Amino acid sequence: MLKISVNSRIIPFFRRLKVSTSKRLAIDIFKGVKKLTPVDTGRAKRGWRMLRRRFGMIVINNVPYINYLDQGSSKKAPRGMTKPTLERLNTRNRVR
Repeated sequence: MLKISVNSRIIPFFRRLKVSTSKRLAIDIFKGVKKLTPVDTGRAKRGWRMLRRRFGMIVINNVPYINYLDQGSSKKAPRGMTKPTLERLNTRNRVR
């Protein structure tokens, strides 16, 4: 299972986010990791879910091998999905 919690405490430079901004960030992370997920059967890509929680949003994938894919085991996504997504969002938004 891979779980990304998006709230005001996710990463130090995201601490000042408002609720609407953290929701937008969760949506952007969800779209980014889903887009970068390599496809063989499509199971890993279909496994992405976004859940609302009391203190934020959670992007989750319960496919058993998702951690291996995120560590770069696929030739289609050698850098994984989460790291490139977060790097892209950081450079795009320059959140401080």
